[in-house]
Amino acid sequence: MSFSVESSEEGPAKVLTVTGEVEFSVITGFTTALTDAAGATDGALVIDLSNVRYIDSSGLGAIIRTQKLMIERDRYLGIVAPSGLVRRVFEISGLLTVLNIHPDLDSALAAASKFSP
Repeated sequence: MSFSVESSEEGPAKVLTVTGEVEFSVITGFTTALTDAAGATDGALVIDLSNVRYIDSSGLGAIIRTQKLMIERDRYLGIVAPSGLVRRVFEISGLLTVLNIHPDLDSALAAASKFSP
């Protein structure tokens, strides 16, 4: 099983591109990447899950904690979850109405640009 997180700057946002499977065995690295990115940006944060094949409840929990951090800092968090199993997990968990879920990176960045400091 492979897992990686790459960070980049895309206009007004820091983008974390996640690849592989986000589950309990990699949650420490995932959580650290999210927390570090949330603390390091004065703008928006976008988590791109387009290349994630699977996410479990520990991954959802890490994203929810990151959302809370971003709200506390009056910052925007966008999630790219285009389709398939990952989007279905967000749907089943009821998080589609709680988080800012986007079908692609372009729409997430467009939304993020409206919330830039």
